[in-house]
Amino acid sequence: MLSKIEKNTRKLFHGIHSKHLAEKNSVSRLRALISSKKLGLSKNYLDNKRCLDAGCGSSFHGSINLLKMGAQEVVAIDLNKSIFSHVKRIKKVIPKNKKLTVKVASVLKLPFENETFDFVLCQGVMHHTTNPEKAVKECYRVLKKGGYAYFQICGKGGIVQEFLMDFLRKQYKEDILIKKFLKDLNKIKFTQFINKIKSKIKRNKSLETKATLQFLNSLITLVDDDLILTVQDRVLSPLYYQYNFSEVSKLMKKCKFKSIKRVFTYPSYKNLRNTVAYYYNKPNDKISKLLYGSGLINVLCKK
Repeated sequence: MLSKIEKNTRKLFHGIHSKHLAEKNSVSRLRALISSKKLGLSKNYLDNKRCLDAGCGSSFHGSINLLKMGAQEVVAIDLNKSIFSHVKRIKKVIPKNKKLTVKVASVLKLPFENETFDFVLCQGVMHHTTNPEKAVKECYRVLKKGGYAYFQICGKGGIVQEFLMDFLRKQYKEDILIKKFLKDLNKIKFTQFINKIKSKIKRNKSLETKATLQFLNSLITLVDDDLILTVQDRVLSPLYYQYNFSEVSKLMKKCKFKSIKRVFTYPSYKNLRNTVAYYYNKPNDKISKLLYGSGLINVLCKK
């Protein structure tokens, strides 16, 4: 039986993932997050491999990504039957002669024998669980010896991260007005919000007024549903553990992985995040540390 936190987490992400499927920018970005080249593996590494998508969500972006990389079968699991809502639609984009198997299961108790899979994907999942260490141990257990597991984990620190993860999450829980605004936010409502602010600006020919209006119009252009859904992911989720790279390395070693390699995915954005996308992949850069601290931590671990 699922805990209250698990039920609320699945309900939230079912909603977010369903909206992702209607957002072309989200779909194109999330279905191409990893590649053999980005992971430093041979081009045909996943050919004829059986993979696990441990925490597939309702949009199956990771599963599709793996199948397009050459995997023969992906077994996708998540917490309840809501993951079947879009399966018919998802299977239409799966490459021919490839197989997607969908099961209800928890990454904290995977219903598979030891050493079942050649590759395990656990992308943006473990930091939402009630026991991240157990999630990693389960991924290790079902992975074949010599196989790889890829984890995407929330980093800690930095102005942007601390504003979202510390300040705004706290305000969301404590302030009814902020909670309603963030929970209901979408592109249309954001545009209406900015237009209302614009309507109160005194019109004159000053440079300041012109620049202010240009700035607000730029926000309307640069804040899309893909960005809003990312903010809702960060702020609304019941649990969101944060790590630095040293902590991630220690956790993976504790769970017996013998090599841990940090991976950079170089995502492409068509919104405000494009302004700082360069720094997502430069964790040692001073500006990157200032904005994002440890940054998003992607690791490829070998058993």
